[in-house]
Amino acid sequence: MRRSPRSIAALPALLVGAAVALAGGRAEAFEHQWHLGGSLGYAALFGGGTSHGFGGGVHAAYGLNDSFNLMGDVNVTAHPYAQWVVMSGAVGAGYVLDVLQWVPYVGGLVGGAGVFSSDPRCGISRSEPCKQFRLDLEIPFGVDYQVSRSFSVGIAGRFQLLLLGEFPWTTLGAFARAEYTWGY
Repeated sequence: MRRSPRSIAALPALLVGAAVALAGGRAEAFEHQWHLGGSLGYAALFGGGTSHGFGGGVHAAYGLNDSFNLMGDVNVTAHPYAQWVVMSGAVGAGYVLDVLQWVPYVGGLVGGAGVFSSDPRCGISRSEPCKQFRLDLEIPFGVDYQVSRSFSVGIAGRFQLLLLGEFPWTTLGAFARAEYTWGY
């Protein structure tokens, strides 16, 4: 029996779907659960001198229901080559798909950021200010793996748009994260 190209092309999708269904843990959605964790990783700064950097932060979340969380974070990234440090804090909401041990999420946050120059000649030779306040808009995203009901590890990304300066700056980061959860 000869198979059509369409049915052959669908075979990998069916195999991946079956593997995910068999590999997933118990399907439980948790409501009214608190999350507290931290992250470390890489961040790139675009604007004010494009530069690679490193950073980390702390985050907290509260599960409103099985799909939506209130989220908040405080982050610091340092960009040594461009001699800038970005400190930010933001709050917002996120969508969470927590029916397997692998929990993908995406959110939208708004807050404030301080941008500080680490250049010792700041204010003398630079036309930009040594420090400035920016409006911080963030899109956090990632996937966590629930090691247990109380502990998760994961990988996270964050796109950050810093407004209210002479021109907008953006950061894009990739972080390893861990979190403790309670209240289920």
